[in-house]
Amino acid sequence: MPVPIGLTDPEYFAPPRSLALPAKTELYVGLLRVADGEPGARNRIAAALSAVDSFGIATECGFGRRPPETVPGLLALHAAVAELTP
Repeated sequence: MPVPIGLTDPEYFAPPRSLALPAKTELYVGLLRVADGEPGARNRIAAALSAVDSFGIATECGFGRRPPETVPGLLALHAAVAELTP
């Protein structure tokens, strides 16, 4: 589920409240952005937690088109906020 940068409105996360995911299916929220780093990720995590109990974190659209030199910073961001999600 991609999350636009700057979006911290809990209502954006309302649709997943009614998702009936199979037991082996996990929801991942694309909320990591190098542009606003850990503070932005924390804000989007808080908004997501207002609507869903459990999710993994991801970038908005992956690593594939990212310049290679930005990958270490993005991995560091993943590590910095990973413990904030249940």
